[in-house]
Amino acid sequence: EKSDKNLSPLESVVSSLTDRFLEQKLVRFQKMKREKMISLKNTTKSSLVTYFENQDDEVIYPRNDDANFLLGKGSFGAVYFGMYESSSSCSKLSASSASSSVSEFIPIAIKVLTISNQNEKKQVEKEIKNLQLMENPEDKYAVVQFKGYAMHQSEISSTCDYFLAQELGLCNVMQLFDGQTIASFPPQIKRDRRCLYQLKVEIVKEICRAVESIHRNKSYKIAHGDLHETNILVMLDGKVKLTDVG
Repeated sequence: EKSDKNLSPLESVVSSLTDRFLEQKLVRFQKMKREKMISLKNTTKSSLVTYFENQDDEVIYPRNDDANFLLGKGSFGAVYFGMYESSSSCSKLSASSASSSVSEFIPIAIKVLTISNQNEKKQVEKEIKNLQLMENPEDKYAVVQFKGYAMHQSEISSTCDYFLAQELGLCNVMQLFDGQTIASFPPQIKRDRRCLYQLKVEIVKEICRAVESIHRNKSYKIAHGDLHETNILVMLDGKVKLTDVG
C-alpha cells in the first residue's frame, strides 16, 4: 500500500472522506428495521420483474422518504444508498443483525426512476442496454458497474418504476468541491492552492481517460452526449467514472 506521503492529491482526498462516508451510511442502515426498507428480489408478483445476476440476489434500500440515504436527484428520479446481496452470501439482514452480517452486503447506489410515458421508458431502456454493453472488463474503470435492475408496473395506472442497481460512488465532482466537503480535506490539500490545482488537473485527466475508454471500444458505438459535473463520479477507490450513459 502507498504511504500517505506517496498519495496523489485525489487519493489523499478520497481516503480522508470514504471511511467517514461509509461509516455514517452503514451505522444508520444497521439501525433501520427491515419493514422500513424496500426489497427487490425475484417474486411471484406479476407487477415486479427483476433482472439481477443470480436468481436469489436481493437489493434492499430505505424507503424514498428517508433523506439520510438520498445521494442525489435528477430530472427523472433520485439515487439512494442501498445494499446488494448476491446469492453466494448466506447471511440475511434482519432488525437484530450484527455489523458482521451487514458486511455480507455490498454497498451500492439505487437509481429510482418513475416513468409515465413511452419516450421516457425508451430512454431508460436505452440506458440499461448501454450499461449492459459496458459490463466488459475494458470499461471497468470508465463507467460505474451495473448490478442489474428491477421494474415495477403500477396496477392502477400506466406509470412504472425502474430500480437500477449500480456501483456506489463517493460523490460527484461538483459535490467534491462544495464548502462542507472541502472542510474535510486533508490540511495539506485544503491550505495549499497548488495542491488544489493539482487535484483538479488529476480529475480532468481521469475524465479524459474514462471518455477515451468508451470511445475506443470496438464492441459498441456509444458517445455519452450528456457529460457534466453531476454525471462524473469520484468512486470509493479514488477512480473517476462516468454515469448516466443513456
